[in-house]
Amino acid sequence: MTTTTPQQSAGLDDLLARTGAPATARPRWWSAWSRAFDRPAELVELRRRGGGSPEGSSDLLGAAALTTARRAGGTAVTVVGGDTADHARLPAASARDARALADLVVARLGELPGRWSLRLPHLPPGDPAAQRLAEVLPGATWTLAPDRASPWVRLESGTEVGSYLGATSRKSRGRRDRKWARSGGTVRHVSDPDEVRALLPRLEQVRRARDHAASRVSDIDSPAGREFWSSVIVEHAAAGEAEVALAEIGEDLLAYDVVLLDGPAHRLWDGRIAPGAEQLGAGQLLQDVALGRALAAGADELDLLRGVTPAKMRLATDVRSSSVLEAWSAPWERTGELALRGATGWAKAARDSSSAATRAWRTVKGATVLHRASRGTGVASVEATAQTADTTTGKATGKAADEAADEGAR
Repeated sequence: MTTTTPQQSAGLDDLLARTGAPATARPRWWSAWSRAFDRPAELVELRRRGGGSPEGSSDLLGAAALTTARRAGGTAVTVVGGDTADHARLPAASARDARALADLVVARLGELPGRWSLRLPHLPPGDPAAQRLAEVLPGATWTLAPDRASPWVRLESGTEVGSYLGATSRKSRGRRDRKWARSGGTVRHVSDPDEVRALLPRLEQVRRARDHAASRVSDIDSPAGREFWSSVIVEHAAAGEAEVALAEIGEDLLAYDVVLLDGPAHRLWDGRIAPGAEQLGAGQLLQDVALGRALAAGADELDLLRGVTPAKMRLATDVRSSSVLEAWSAPWERTGELALRGATGWAKAARDSSSAATRAWRTVKGATVLHRASRGTGVASVEATAQTADTTTGKATGKAADEAADEGAR
């Protein structure tokens, strides 16, 4: 077994290309995450014995990008990128190599001092390395994660956006486009890295406002979260692998999408709509525009990424399942962790079954979010968020209400 860093691994790019690894399971993503969260990456490598390889090929047969962190007397191990990567991989040249790679991961766990826990999220359900780990690690669990599934659109050459929409959706889109035109709305795309970097404060303002208005802490409230988010956008743009779509009226940014241009796949990685702009359908508009640009580029798919929502499913042709593998060195830790999750799940179910409990929870969480956000962004930004949230227009009814609800989910 050999371990190294992704930057020093000979043949890694070739292996990732041959196995079709997505952008969220490649060194550029790993590097942004490791820097932001101060979690060094370690690559467990499976190489051909003797180092010999056929002419023009690499002797690297498998690789697992892992990272460790000390946790309460033990070591927590996960994939580099953690929960930020909607698609993770344990790339290997063949199923046999994948199983051999898994055995090397087990050996690496055995080298760790004291107790350890392993968590590998966002793996394909049929991953042979994960299957092997589930077989050989005592007490391992390998389960589907429905909340992490990714709807996607299978694209066919020669088709247009309208062919992916039902009759009802086409009518609602027509109303939306006319309303958008009357409002003087425009859509533009930015891919130059310097211009993208200059846009970040505007994107950040919309993102925080939307997240806080929904009574949740924003991923970019923390300095580490903001650094990761901005690094992914700028560095992928610099490599020609990302563009930012902007829906604007005059100087006001109503919605944005960050699209990863990942070879044959276009991935809608990050997007938000400004509170109060739901009725104009800017979020839906950008989704349709992304579909049109993917078709024009000859892409094979438009990946809507994690989260099954009504708005996504109206467009999606399929859903890509996701799995998570977990294991613990100590049986009692596994029991305690699963018991805690069970209790948490029961509490959430009880909360959701009562409208009064749900309202109370939202009130408390909203106050908590604003309090926690103020530590990272300053009181002024929290006040601006509250003022932005207050500009939301009155309630719509019927189909308009459904469309506004779809927008509000972004």
